[in-house]
Amino acid sequence: MQFTAEQLQEKWEKLVWYVDTYISSPRKEQLLALYEKYQDRILLAPASAKEHYHNAFPGGYIDHVLRVTSNTLILHDVWKNAGAEVDNYSLEELVFSALNHDLGKIGDEDGEYYQPNLSDWHRINQGKIFTFNLAVTYMNVTDRSFYLLQSVGIVVTRNEYIAIHLTDGLYEDKNKSYLVTFEKEQQLRFNLPIILHHADMLALQAERDMWRKEQSDPAVQLAKASPQTYPKKGKSDPQKRNADLKKTFEKSSGANAIFDSLFKKEPTE
Repeated sequence: MQFTAEQLQEKWEKLVWYVDTYISSPRKEQLLALYEKYQDRILLAPASAKEHYHNAFPGGYIDHVLRVTSNTLILHDVWKNAGAEVDNYSLEELVFSALNHDLGKIGDEDGEYYQPNLSDWHRINQGKIFTFNLAVTYMNVTDRSFYLLQSVGIVVTRNEYIAIHLTDGLYEDKNKSYLVTFEKEQQLRFNLPIILHHADMLALQAERDMWRKEQSDPAVQLAKASPQTYPKKGKSDPQKRNADLKKTFEKSSGANAIFDSLFKKEPTE
């Protein structure tokens, strides 16, 4: 999938709208400042490294975050209408947790988290579109999310901490003690972590379904079968295709460098 410059701008405006609408001061201003600082990364980062996982393309991160945030609000109403307890956390905590559950995927002051995979073999045969930036100090995504938030003084509530911590559910072994217990004192006391996990899984599955549909396109299948000789759909003229998109990032030399790296700009003669 490839987003146009206009689509990325719309996603950025939607992200800012969520902050303006649901997050109160002073966290609103702090969060907007953090997002502005890493705007290039937020707009261009993928949501994963492998194409068969989810949203492994430039813009995949912000697309995923917005989808999860929308899902949490929908599921909040579903749980409420079903009679589940939804009054012991706030809508601000719900939206804040959704917006920042994968924040660590943008990297930190040392560099971006994902880098383009320069190995054609791995990209074509294993779907490994991106690799992890080994120059960045190792942290898992959740830990880096909290690190980035505290780096600008953003206070996280206990509800938000637990919800973000448990977003991946039992896919993370460390979450088992929170989610699998028969002692009433240790059971979750609010439903936000479950709602956020379901919202994340729903978004991930929808993104996988879109990828599978795209892969069923005969042009994509031919391109994968003969990637060197058959022009990939929409990629016959990369300079022309990306010209408008690059205009969005001309204000930042750092963004230009990231863009050229991601889209492999061909040198002009």
